[in-house]
Formats: sequence, structure tokens, C-alpha cells
Amino acid sequence: MDAKTFPSSAFAMMESTTPGENGALEHSDAGSPLVALFFKLVRSLPDDSLALLTAAVPAEPAELADLTVLAFQTRATRGMGKGEKDLFYKLLAALPVEAAMATLHLVPHFGYWKDYLLMQGVAGIDAAVKDKALSLLADQLLKDAAELEAAEKEARTPNLTLAGKYAPREGSAFDGLAKRLSRCLFGSKNDAASARKYRKLVAALNRALLTTEVLMAANRWSEIEFARGLVPLPAAVAQGLPQRGAQGHADGGAGGDGQPPPRGRAAGDGAAQPAQGPPR
Repeated sequence: MDAKTFPSSAFAMMESTTPGENGALEHSDAGSPLVALFFKLVRSLPDDSLALLTAAVPAEPAELADLTVLAFQTRATRGMGKGEKDLFYKLLAALPVEAAMATLHLVPHFGYWKDYLLMQGVAGIDAAVKDKALSLLADQLLKDAAELEAAEKEARTPNLTLAGKYAPREGSAFDGLAKRLSRCLFGSKNDAASARKYRKLVAALNRALLTTEVLMAANRWSEIEFARGLVPLPAAVAQGLPQRGAQGHADGGAGGDGQPPPRGRAAGDGAAQPAQGPPR
């Protein structure tokens, strides 16, 4: 937009108002479906309204690329975006399968590893996208296991992601996904043996991460490092700490790519940043 067109465009935006849901005047899209979608992307947005808004975006490469960026900005936590999980999953379902597949590896950076599990139950997301999400989690678990083994041999600190923390467990709400991952990682010829190997892998990663829930279950309260910002609410309450700081881990901690802050044991893939408060 150049200096000549800016004034008229600005006035057009100011003058294009329409009654909102509560009857008050609000700015309309001023001819841009993406602008309209951006301003409507709030937690209370009805599904039918979201469907109409996304359908209004032209099916052109540039517009679809912008829609993909908008989807991830909607999910982005830690001060990067709106931090809306459910809306992101629905936008992911609205994207072309090729766009979703090409960008799926970015999900832990803008959200957290658990997004790969939660999106499995979302209607409309293509089966290929869901399968790739689990495949990405499985690949990262193997990479982290290899990194942990190498670090132990070299007597150094392992550089791990939080994939192990959010890996599905048997007997949980994600029991079925845990079984699928165990077969994916260790084969389907002997389900019991695969499940056992999977449990050992996840347990080893969480020991290395010093996952707070592991320490809580073992009643090892004195070993919990509250300054890390990865402490769940029950532990904070038990120790009489402020609850706000205790929730800083909720969407993957303070670092990008779902990483914990640096602490001398588990560093992030990218540069970890100080916690900026609750991610939602």
C-alpha cells in the first residue's frame, strides 16, 4: 500500500462498519476475508461462523498461504499469538491437506507436543495429517532416546525436547494412541513386548527431563525446581507457591519447539527464552 492509496483505504476501513453479535457497531472486513477472519478468531466463535469465514477466503496460493500463517498465529503461545488450541485444530482441518502436511512439524514450536495427540479427535482433519502427527512424535521420541544414550556414553548433558513429557501413556485418555505408538516404534508382532519397550523409553526420557509429575508421584518434593516454570498446579499448591507461575508449562514451557528452559540437563532445540507468564 503506497502513500496515495493509504488514506482512501484507511477511510474505507473506518467507514465499513456493521452491527456485531451484541448489536454494537464493529469494523467489517473492508473487502478482505482474511482480515474478517483474523478479528473473528476468538474462543466464542461458533463453528458455523468459522466455516463461513474460512470458505470466504479465495482458494488462491497467496491467500491459502496467508490462511496457513494465520492458523499458526492463532495457535502460537508465549506472546507470539492468540494461544487458541481448538480454533487452530479447526483451521487445520480447513486448510488444504498439502499445506497442513507441509507445516505440521512446526506445531510443537508454536504450541506443544500434546497438540499432536489432541488433534487426533478433531473431526475434519484428514487422516493423513493425523497419521503424520503421530509419526512426527514417534520420530522425535526415537531421536531423544538416541540423544540420551549418546549423552550417557559421553558423560554430558542430553539435549532433549519435551516429546517424552507429553507422550501418551497406557491407561490414560490417550491409551489407544500409546498402543499405536508402541507398535509404530517397536513393531506389531508382539504387542506386549512393544508396550514394555515403549514404557521404558518414555520413563527414561522423563527421568532425564526431571519431569515434575514423576517427582510428585515419587514424593520427591524437595527435588522439584520451581524456578524452571514447568511446575503443574497441584505441586505449586502443595508448596504454597503462587498459582500463576505454576501454570507456565501448560502449552510446552517457556522455550520454542516445546522445550523446557535451560537448566543444565534438558535444553531446547532452539534458543530457550524466559517464561512470559501463562501461555493461554
